[in-house]
Amino acid sequence: MKILWLIPFYASKNPLEISQRIFMLSEKNEIARSIRETGHQIMAVINSGIQSVDMDGFSEVWFSRALKPQWINKTLYHVKMLTVALLDDYDIALFGVHSSHLIPILKIAARFRRSKPGLIFDIRTVPVDLSNDIRSKISSIRYNISIKIADRFCDGITCITPMLGSTIEPKLRNFKEKIGYFQTGVNFRIFDPSTALSLKDSLRLENRFIVIYHGVLSPNRGLQNTLRAIAVCKQHIANILFMIVGTGAGESELKNLAKDLNIEDSVFFTGGVPFEEVPNYIKTADVGIIPLPQIEWWNVSSPIKLKEYLAMQIPVIATDIPAHRFVVEKAGGTTLINNNEPASIAQAVLAFYKNRQTTFPMKTRNDLYQIISYDSQAMKFIDYVSNLNI
Repeated sequence: MKILWLIPFYASKNPLEISQRIFMLSEKNEIARSIRETGHQIMAVINSGIQSVDMDGFSEVWFSRALKPQWINKTLYHVKMLTVALLDDYDIALFGVHSSHLIPILKIAARFRRSKPGLIFDIRTVPVDLSNDIRSKISSIRYNISIKIADRFCDGITCITPMLGSTIEPKLRNFKEKIGYFQTGVNFRIFDPSTALSLKDSLRLENRFIVIYHGVLSPNRGLQNTLRAIAVCKQHIANILFMIVGTGAGESELKNLAKDLNIEDSVFFTGGVPFEEVPNYIKTADVGIIPLPQIEWWNVSSPIKLKEYLAMQIPVIATDIPAHRFVVEKAGGTTLINNNEPASIAQAVLAFYKNRQTTFPMKTRNDLYQIISYDSQAMKFIDYVSNLNI
């Protein structure tokens, strides 16, 4: 099977930056690698800067050079995707929300092809970080329109979780109860505690009790409340350190809050680090924390960092939201807290510190591989597409 992935990929100019964009690229690259390892081909069109990013998980990649202004860049990029889709041979075209406008064009073009490719619409998330501004409203409208287009013209629809699927089912006429699912996963070769190196010595953190968060630093991830919880915990755990690995729009706010709380000596902002080095930072920590609030887009998501902590075999403290519970019920290794208020987070951290010699019940890595690896999720996608009889 030959798959053309027509989901827009915008490569960051900074290859070291841990941002939402970098995470999306690495996620798609790992899914592509796992699909290739099942014996199939997968291709993509990537929008990048002067330097082409390494997307070695794909069988073939076409690069569209980033240009300014932004509207010209986006227009030419989508023209590039459409050109590749019209001229190349493939069995399956995989679309996302931001490329759904290409679906009707390729549906019509398929009539003139000798072999008619199947069209699959894949939803990885609902619109996130919404407010009352016009951009958020446009994002919501585009999302709903893309679902209607997919329901009308596509041969299949896949979602990242059953929770997300349940939110779009009422919007569907043709694909009710016919949705496929494949989640985010974790690369067990990269996230391997037997090969990762603890950085406690090199960072001079030998005597610290380390709570880690790694990922994008944006306003709606519960990190502000975690800092307030660390201020409480510091009264009981003098050597506590909250290690924040990553960058993002909320970084300045978090640094200012740490200063206001007088806990700068208990918080370590690493900044952006190469993706391949993230396991070393996780290896350095005693416990991972994921303080996401009860917000629609988190409830239906598939949390990558939770799976990365579990693959590294470190215990996790996370909020009890559907996305976390969906993984934890199968994988273990996690204490779920009722909410992400500072008092709840602090109570969970203090309880873990007190009983840290007690291992959280967790599946073995072999068992986890069957549950949360990219390979296991790639097989779910291949099985779904194979059963569509396109």
